Amino acid sequence: MTNANSRFATMRAMSEQSSFKIDTYIEWTVDWSEINGHFYSNKAPGPMLLGFPIFLAVDKIVLSFNPDSKLSPPTSSERSLLNLFIQVFPIALLSVFLMGLLKGHGGNEADILMSFILFFFGTTASLFYNSFMGHGLAAMFSFALVIFIFKKKYFLVGLFFGFTLLCDYLSGVYLIPLVFLIPLRKWKDFLLGGVFPGLLWSFYHLMVTGSLFNTVTKYMNPQFLSPGTHPLYGMLGFPDPTVAFELLFGVRRGLLFTQPWVLLLIPTAIYFLFKNKYELNERGVVKFCVFGFLLLFFVNISFNGWHGGAVSGPRYLSVGLSALCFLAYLTFPHTNKCWKITFVGLSLYTLFFRMLVFGTTILAPEEGALIGELFNHLKKYAGFKQYFRMLFFISSIAFIAFKNKALQRFINDTYIDPNTSS
Repeated sequence: MTNANSRFATMRAMSEQSSFKIDTYIEWTVDWSEINGHFYSNKAPGPMLLGFPIFLAVDKIVLSFNPDSKLSPPTSSERSLLNLFIQVFPIALLSVFLMGLLKGHGGNEADILMSFILFFFGTTASLFYNSFMGHGLAAMFSFALVIFIFKKKYFLVGLFFGFTLLCDYLSGVYLIPLVFLIPLRKWKDFLLGGVFPGLLWSFYHLMVTGSLFNTVTKYMNPQFLSPGTHPLYGMLGFPDPTVAFELLFGVRRGLLFTQPWVLLLIPTAIYFLFKNKYELNERGVVKFCVFGFLLLFFVNISFNGWHGGAVSGPRYLSVGLSALCFLAYLTFPHTNKCWKITFVGLSLYTLFFRMLVFGTTILAPEEGALIGELFNHLKKYAGFKQYFRMLFFISSIAFIAFKNKALQRFINDTYIDPNTSS
């Protein structure tokens, strides 16, 4: 995958040449930027900088057995090993910590579990947890960010906002709601938390672009640019209502067909804000999740690559979708039975869609109905491996649901108990 190869090429250059230039490995990828006659990855540097120590250790071991492979991309086995240590394990460990944090806060166990099921399986971001495309790490940091906003741990808010921005340039829009959310007396903590990711940002961009404020996307491969319709760097232009419709309801990448629970949650949260249904300590983080996502959506509908390329979902919304999983946790207690039934039904469809992707491919044609293309792929390549993966996926979800007593009570209260108030 050319996206991941762009990052692997940078880390190989760091390892072999102590440089960010990928001139030697340019044939690995089309995801490059050209600056002063040299080629660099056109991706945000977070995954490369944070993952480099593990890459260095694994790559040195692999190359010691096959030194002739220095000019070749990592093999499938090496990619899997790297993804396991750079993304899967950190995401799992941080999730366990965050779940314990919420339980210690007195959160309802079923609501917490529903939120984490959505985080792990219910968004486009979840497609990238085992793929080194940056969105998985950005989603993990974004999810942690909103929890620490809720906990009012502003040093950690600064740390995780910095890491999120390092992994996904578009997440910079979150700085706007943060400006209004963070109390003036807490900005010192926020800025101190951002020191380490800020130093990484400064080092990389000064070395590559010569400026703290120039990102590599400014020098993007021309084949991805549309200067006629998108005058800002050839990528950003005026908001396009057609794109807005496609991202919301379109069959190609629309939320309606990939994670419809979002289309119920966002209007509900806005309505509850106006009706003052959230607790006082919840309102700030709810506003951050809602308006941060709307800002991210606004940028996406102004972006020439809004569809995210050949991927099964609106991947440039990934960082915002993960934050909405926590918004769901905050919203559950204020809803009635009818809303819960509808939300769980939409979530079950989302899990079905995720199972279909898990059993087929994360890749998808840029044109055509996404669901139909995935079914066609399954029909064409169906075999024991594909069906086993889907069976394993759905069995894992069922095991989690039926082994958790709090979730069983939630199901009983919502669907079975006739005395439950609506």
